Amino acid sequence: VIIPEEHTKFAASLAGLLEAEQLTVFYTVPMALIQLGQPGILDGRDLGGLRLVLFGGEPMPIKHLRTIMAQLPGAQFVNVYGPTETNGCTHYPVPELPDAGGESLPIGYPYDNVETLVVDDDDEPVAPGEPGELLVRTPTLMRGYWGRDDLTEAAFYRRAPYGGLPDLFHRTGDLVAEDPAGALRFLGRKDRQIKARGYRVELDEVESVLLSHEGVHEAAVYATADADGVREIQAEVILEAGAETTAADLSGHLRASLPPYAVPREVRIRTAFPRTSSGKIDRIAMAAEHAAQLTTVGG
Repeated sequence: VIIPEEHTKFAASLAGLLEAEQLTVFYTVPMALIQLGQPGILDGRDLGGLRLVLFGGEPMPIKHLRTIMAQLPGAQFVNVYGPTETNGCTHYPVPELPDAGGESLPIGYPYDNVETLVVDDDDEPVAPGEPGELLVRTPTLMRGYWGRDDLTEAAFYRRAPYGGLPDLFHRTGDLVAEDPAGALRFLGRKDRQIKARGYRVELDEVESVLLSHEGVHEAAVYATADADGVREIQAEVILEAGAETTAADLSGHLRASLPPYAVPREVRIRTAFPRTSSGKIDRIAMAAEHAAQLTTVGG
């Protein structure tokens, strides 16, 4: 069943469709699971046949995963990962209800027909546990970007052959590290690393700290530039229903968990985020909104 668009806009409608179709396998994005986990949405629904829930596309906050897993105790939840250029390449079956204060979920282990490398800036393999860019070799690797040979060339890494053609890997641009169990953990995007006040900052790490606050439902962190071109970190959040958390509370929470240079210049509370067509938070649009507001204020 391909979910019609009209059912993706309202959680109650989506829940009704899942029940009506008696789905056994559900493949979706974290935002849909977050919405389905809201109070009352699944009350009285017969979803006992749902045995497998796969989710991917962006990180799933642990607190929201705990909520939906508790409401669907008979389903196996699996975090899946794979850029469009490679299709699915890793998976992580969630073994049990995660600890509330635990780490983010791993993106897991490569499928049997997938090879992964974790490399440094010189394309040299890093030691287990060290961060590096994830490279993926798979039978479903794209041939290239239509009409953009320059982007295609930059997207590939060619491993020196032992006698035949070179092995072709896709440069995902994602930073990962291998944990002690051999699972890959997503650390952020290479293009989400910025220099702020002379220090390297992982914007995804700042988001994770915000999401760890009990009053935060969703968080988005992005970088802007002031009038002098200096990079600044901005944060915006949507609060949990009924939460009385203030921006000052969140700034204090950030200062208690991050070095001073990584604390956003401002934390703003809003009721909704701009989103892409796939439902992901559109941080580019948010940065553009912020820039437009500065231009308006500045005259």
